Amino acid sequence: MNTDSDPLNCGVCGRGCAAGDTCRLGSCTGPGMDAGPDPVDGGPTGCTAGTHPCGPDCVADRANLPENGCRLGCGGACIPPSMGASTCSSGGACDFTCTPPSMRVGGGCSGGGCAPDAAEPNDTEDRAYAFADFADYPDSSMTFTVFRVHASTDTDWYRFVVHDYGLDGNPIVRVTLDNIPSGSDFDLGAYYKCNAVGVTTATCRSGGGSPDLLATGYQGCTSSAGGSASETAEFDTECAGSDESGVVLVRVLPYSWSGSCDSYSLRVDVW
Repeated sequence: MNTDSDPLNCGVCGRGCAAGDTCRLGSCTGPGMDAGPDPVDGGPTGCTAGTHPCGPDCVADRANLPENGCRLGCGGACIPPSMGASTCSSGGACDFTCTPPSMRVGGGCSGGGCAPDAAEPNDTEDRAYAFADFADYPDSSMTFTVFRVHASTDTDWYRFVVHDYGLDGNPIVRVTLDNIPSGSDFDLGAYYKCNAVGVTTATCRSGGGSPDLLATGYQGCTSSAGGSASETAEFDTECAGSDESGVVLVRVLPYSWSGSCDSYSLRVDVW
């Protein structure tokens, strides 16, 4: 026998509940209880359907709004955690959502962004973080694994110089964005500008042609594979005259950000 739940022996041996009632935590309750883990109508105090316990009394259910303390509130508004906003659950209890980029952790919100990496501030083209120089002969490459998106509004710009030594045709540039954190979607752009006076031509081998920076003399390619899939922008270079040396600008743009502080991988190949 369990006097907490036995309707024939509710609370004490021999005390039965009325027909149709149930025994909950040693008290008889009427029909019409809400399902689920939230506070319920007809709770241990025996409140009727449409009412709920507040202290020693049964009070009428409220409009299911945070400012009312939700449907099963007792007069005070719901109080959200830091970096959160109050909501009401379907069961009538106070709940909350977290303001991006913070995330729900237990009964609160955490992760209001990540610490900026060593390349910051590099959110604009004119503040691009400078890499080492690259050459088309011998082939050169480098992989960077210490950079990350630290907020949903963070755009990362990088800059590097390409030297054309004239020994193996015009330089070809490939930039690959990999190891994008799960749940995030980052897009990639790579843009070229010749040192020589005249029109720059960057013919895309991978990625779509982009007019983004034409006003500043750059041509380039963009990649938007979707999700956390790798992004690649690759192009041939063509400048006025015989020297195709120039400057590359790279942009990592978060289409969406999961809030992860994990680094992405950025690889540059020039040949």
